[in-house]
Amino acid sequence: YLKGLTTSSRDIVETLYEKYSDNIPDNEWKKYFSDIKVEELPSSSVCVVDVKTTNMLYHKTAEKIGQPVSNEVILGLCNDINAGKNFEKDAYVEYKFDGEKKIVAYSVAVSDKYVIVISADKKDITSCVNIIIVKSVAFSLISMFIILGAAVFISTKVMKQLDEVTEVVQQLGRLELNGNDEKVEELCNRK
Repeated sequence: YLKGLTTSSRDIVETLYEKYSDNIPDNEWKKYFSDIKVEELPSSSVCVVDVKTTNMLYHKTAEKIGQPVSNEVILGLCNDINAGKNFEKDAYVEYKFDGEKKIVAYSVAVSDKYVIVISADKKDITSCVNIIIVKSVAFSLISMFIILGAAVFISTKVMKQLDEVTEVVQQLGRLELNGNDEKVEELCNRK
C-alpha cells in the first residue's frame, strides 16, 4: 500500500515538474502533499526530497522544509543516485529512527531529481494485523470448544445406545429371552 501511495505521489511530482520545471513553489508542495497519509496510522507522513541537495522540499513539519533529510535510507539513496550507482526507483524498506522501527516506501521521480517518501511506525502498521490475529485465535478456540462439546455429547449418546444394543444381543446370545420385550421393541423402533 505504501509503495502504491508513493507511486501515485510520483505522478503528482511529474505533473508539477511539467508545469514549473525546477522552480516548484512551496505552496504547490503543500497544496498537493499535505493530505497524503495512511488513514488510521497516526505516524504516517510524506516528504519530498531534492536528490541533488538532499534537502526536504516538503515535510508535514514546516521547520524541516529546506533541511537535509535525516533518514539514513533516503540519504543513502540520494548519495547513490548522485554517484551514478544502481538503485531501485520504487522500494519499501524497514529501518530504525530514534529507536523506533519504521517502514518507508519511496519512489524516485523526474529523471532522478526527486524522491517521494512515505513512512510510518512499524508498530502502527502491525497493530491492525495483531488485532486480527487475536480475534482469529479467539474465534478458533471458541469454535473448537463448541465442536468438541458437540462431539462429546453426540458420542456419549451414541455409545449409550450401542451399550443397550450390545446388552440385548448378549442376552439373546445367552438365550435369555424373557423380560426384555420392552427394551427390544424400543431398540427396534429407533432409527
